[in-house]
Amino acid sequence: MTKTDWSTWDDFQWRRRIETFGDDDRPVLASGPKGLVDTVCQLGELTDKGRETTLALGERLRHLYVDQLGFMPKIISDADMIYMRATPMARALDSVQQSFVGMYPVSARTASFPPPTIITRAPADETLFPNESNCRRFSQLSRAFAQRTADRCE
Repeated sequence: MTKTDWSTWDDFQWRRRIETFGDDDRPVLASGPKGLVDTVCQLGELTDKGRETTLALGERLRHLYVDQLGFMPKIISDADMIYMRATPMARALDSVQQSFVGMYPVSARTASFPPPTIITRAPADETLFPNESNCRRFSQLSRAFAQRTADRCE
């Protein structure tokens, strides 16, 4: 039995296509407005446009924090010097990944740069979005705020 070396990663390229049901309940590929099958995403997933804009966000962050202010290094070698956190939703993880790649493209990372860690929390512990389902008091305050807002708008 050979031991797998997990110290290196390759860039596995792949395409995903979504299957749905067509006439007579036969499987067919889902397609977008122009009949394209490679640009369709599931509900709640980051779109190609979303990937473009979050990549551009990372590039703008690099320009500000690396180039203009000098708060971050031009070349990154230590994955632990950056704290990245996302909600456990696929689009949030995609957004963090794209933003990181925009801020530190491959050319701005050392050859020995390890895969960075993205921290997530269980939905019950999540604090990056209002978590009414796991905090009774927050749920009460949220409902009271909504009611007060509704009363003002009448």
